[in-house]
Amino acid sequence: MRAPSALYSTSTRVCYVGERANFHWVKRNANAGRIKDPMNSGRVLIFDLETTGLNVDTDRVVQLGIAIFRDGALTSSQTTLVNPCTPIPAVASRIHNITDDQVAESETFGVVGEEFARLLKTSVSNTVLCGYNASGYDVPLLNSEFERHCIPTQINGARVLDPLLFLRYHRREWPSRTLSSVAERLGHTFKAHDAMEDAIATGFVLFRLIEQGIIPEAIEDAFRAQEAIVEKLNDEAALYGRFLYRDRANDERVLIGFGKHCGHELNQVPLSYLKWVLGLPDVPPAARVAIQEITNPLKA
Repeated sequence: MRAPSALYSTSTRVCYVGERANFHWVKRNANAGRIKDPMNSGRVLIFDLETTGLNVDTDRVVQLGIAIFRDGALTSSQTTLVNPCTPIPAVASRIHNITDDQVAESETFGVVGEEFARLLKTSVSNTVLCGYNASGYDVPLLNSEFERHCIPTQINGARVLDPLLFLRYHRREWPSRTLSSVAERLGHTFKAHDAMEDAIATGFVLFRLIEQGIIPEAIEDAFRAQEAIVEKLNDEAALYGRFLYRDRANDERVLIGFGKHCGHELNQVPLSYLKWVLGLPDVPPAARVAIQEITNPLKA
């Protein structure tokens, strides 16, 4: 079923709302890093999470970061720690350096989420939402948290701009598309796995990709392009899995989609490597046939 085109949707449940969350705003120089007419000269709200883990249904938010850009310039940013009301696994703390002691006196998501929901609702008419890998992670995890805490808000992922989706299609050959590696490749270094710094870096990536023509500048054009990319990526994954993809500039060329030969045409990859790929258990039939046309053309 096609998602509605609203920024968020609401349910009819009503729950008690606590005090306003203690967001820490940092004002920025609105003239810094300005580019011409990005996203129709509108306001872009970028959000990022640090959490207890990777399960979008059961894991919890421990930090929420927000960065607001206007006309392509960072104007403000904010961050808040969140008490997840459950122990933070050591493996997660090693990534974001947030521990149980640090969040012990912080508000729960019941308070922080209510504040964020109010921000979304007041921004609906003039703001584009954006997040790096938001469609696959941040949005579903936030929606689970909203539901868990009886906050009558759900974010429509189809109306959240996700730069990673554009990179997965247009820069499929890059060996790493993590936020830190992409930002560094585009000229921005930062402290990764801090929600506010990640949100700011996402804004940098967004506007660099707009400058490069990878993401359309007009808002609705960008969302239409994102929808088309999602469909193409899904079709490609169903056909080839992670193993192969078709050259974006020449549909006749089939390229390796992972590992040290990512982005190389099949006939340029050592036969020993292709035979190793064929030995993997999860190679889809179409990918197997394409590889066998190189390794053993008489039997393909």
